[in-house]
Amino acid sequence: MRRNHLFSERIPILTRKERKNSMKPTTTSLRLQRQVRIKRRLLACSVLVLLAGAYFGITLTKQYFQLKEAHKEQKSLHLALKEVKREEQRLQEELVRLNDDEYIADLARIEFFFSKEQEILFVLPKSKKP
Repeated sequence: MRRNHLFSERIPILTRKERKNSMKPTTTSLRLQRQVRIKRRLLACSVLVLLAGAYFGITLTKQYFQLKEAHKEQKSLHLALKEVKREEQRLQEELVRLNDDEYIADLARIEFFFSKEQEILFVLPKSKKP
């Protein structure tokens, strides 16, 4: 009968104290592990800070351009409001004039070629500008 080579070697039997001591890491390996953990934490924190900074930078830039666009729109609406107020003022003045009978008579004579008694109207064609 042949013996298996794996089982022919003798494995040293260690006591409980010897096993405990052999499993303990050395102080240098503990120091290296601690340094690696610190570096990993520092790297993770740096990445988080970088991502947060990028997010806030992008958000601020977006909001800046939205604010700039809103200011442009506000200016154009302000100009439109001024124009509407001028038009309203003109129409209010026209309304006051339309309550006057003499103005209505003058307007009818101009628009519809009405004339007063003893008055002769001369209609000239409107000139076209080149």
